[in-house]
Amino acid sequence: MSSKYANLFTPFKIGGLSLKNRFHMSAMGGNDVILPDGSFWDKSAEYYLERARGGVGLSGRVRR
Repeated sequence: MSSKYANLFTPFKIGGLSLKNRFHMSAMGGNDVILPDGSFWDKSAEYYLERARGGVGLSGRVRR
C-alpha cells in the first residue's frame, strides 16, 4: 500500500503483545454491558467479537 496511512495496517508490538494493525477501539458501554450479577451480556460479547472480526487490532477496556 502506498498511501500516507499505510503504516496503520502494519503489525505493531506493545511489550509482549503483538497486534495485527494499529487500529484501536476505545472502551464503550453503559448500563447494558454488564448484567446485575456481574456477568457480561451476550449481546455485548457479540458486538465486540464482530469488531474483532472486522479488523480492530486492539480493543480498550477501562478497569476501576
